[in-house]
Formats: sequence, C-alpha cells, structure tokens
Amino acid sequence: MTRIPVTRARKTLSDVVSHVAFGGERVVLSRNGKDLAVIVSMEVYRRIEAAEDRADLADLERAKRAFEESGEAAIPYEVARKRLGLEPRSHAARRKRRRRS
Repeated sequence: MTRIPVTRARKTLSDVVSHVAFGGERVVLSRNGKDLAVIVSMEVYRRIEAAEDRADLADLERAKRAFEESGEAAIPYEVARKRLGLEPRSHAARRKRRRRS
C-alpha cells in the first residue's frame, strides 16, 4: 500500500489512478501526516459494496424477525410522520425530490 500526500496526488493524479486501476495498488491519501482517504480499484470497491449490502440485508432480516416476534401492529408511514411531528409531504414535493435524485 502506497501512502502519499494529497498535494502530490493532485499533481500526479493520472499516474496514481493508473497504479490503482492497472497495478492493483491501494493508495492512502494523507494531509499533514494524517490519513484522509484511500483510492482503490473498482474491483475492490465493488467487493466492499457487496459486503456492505450483505450486512444491510442481514440487519433488515433481523429487524423483520424481531418485529414479527414482537406481535406489534405495523404503523403506516403517514401516521408515523404525524406522531413524530413531521410535516406531511405534498405530492409536488415528492415529485420534485425524485427528479433531483
């Protein structure tokens, strides 16, 4: 694993990306001696994302089982928003938000 300052990475970004993408290196970016970020290949990034997705799905399944075992009734979304004191969203606001995504 290579560790370089952000200022050097900025000047040699093309080379850094090539080392990561084609050389399989991982590059740690630092500033003032503190590690800030890591540049990794798409292959590594996809493995990280897949692992996070599996963990999220496992959390969801645990939460579903806990809810089912609790015997509590589900609360509709709009009722939950109202109980929490949140403003109901208008149809136009939902449509506008979707367009930005």
